[in-house]
Amino acid sequence: MNSAHLPEGYSEYKSVDLAKNKSEMLTVNLAALLLGAVMVVPAALLMPFPKIFDNFVQHLPAILLFFASLIIYILLHEAIHGIFMKRYSKVKPFYGLKGIMYAYAGSTAFFDKRSYLVISLAPVVLLGLVLVLLNLLVPLDWFWFVYIIQVVNIAGAAGDLYVMNMICKCPDDILVNDSGVSMKIYSATGI
Repeated sequence: MNSAHLPEGYSEYKSVDLAKNKSEMLTVNLAALLLGAVMVVPAALLMPFPKIFDNFVQHLPAILLFFASLIIYILLHEAIHGIFMKRYSKVKPFYGLKGIMYAYAGSTAFFDKRSYLVISLAPVVLLGLVLVLLNLLVPLDWFWFVYIIQVVNIAGAAGDLYVMNMICKCPDDILVNDSGVSMKIYSATGI
């Protein structure tokens, strides 16, 4: 039961603000680093890193393309959150940046548990599949170019995975309002 407005009988059950809760932020950032390391170390043993710094000027276009690809990835990630928010609520999402690299999608709508889990996981799953296919299709010289974006995809989803885990532990009747930088979880049954 997704809704543009909070139904009667619902009260705040829990709130999450990773930017303000330093403990939660530290947990998510450590999880992201661990996920990144778990992906990079085995891959580095199987596939040597490219020697792009041997002739930096020669590889400058590829380096610039890589950073442009990261920006495009971030925009796509948030756009996918927004597309699913709109699909489930018919409420137009909004987008923004907080700080240097924290992009977000938010909505004024309230999402049921199942819908919000899909909203949370959609970008990492959809972009993850695209990046796996790209890694299989590009020449070996481009393996790390694509794979590092995949590492950013998985490690960068640590916050989404953290929230998803929290949502799974909530009562089934919850409604989630995600403003992009924080979220409030409401329940009719309470604790």
